[in-house]
Amino acid sequence: GAGGTPLAKYIDNLKNITQFLMKTKAGKTGRLIYVLTTPSANIKACCPANGSEGHDLGTLSCPSIIREYNDEAMKLLTRYTPKIHIDNLWSWVNLHCCGSESCWYTSCDFQPEHGSCNVHFDGSDGWEYIAKNVSATVRQILK
Repeated sequence: GAGGTPLAKYIDNLKNITQFLMKTKAGKTGRLIYVLTTPSANIKACCPANGSEGHDLGTLSCPSIIREYNDEAMKLLTRYTPKIHIDNLWSWVNLHCCGSESCWYTSCDFQPEHGSCNVHFDGSDGWEYIAKNVSATVRQILK
């Protein structure tokens, strides 16, 4: 498909990076954090018709594809818990944007449409919301 890293390559890359990081002080002391990829709006601009190719961003930003990548990353990374902490930003964003951890939204005040697929949190305190989640994970690890 066009754009984006194929899933098998993504997981292979993640495995290599994880194995390297596990040898560092942070890995040995259980202070690594993997942040799941956040969802995007479930709209045509983000999701190509066949669901398997990139779009004008040259990435794979359809929420169903993001979820598939996150699920595979979780399968790999849970082998390393508790040394690696998984910050589930996917669910955190969904709780705000559509009210549950596993829903699909078509619009969200955090990701205003700019005439194309917006995967950034440049609306209505979106970055602050994200920062609260990530900082809570960091604080938990530092206890």
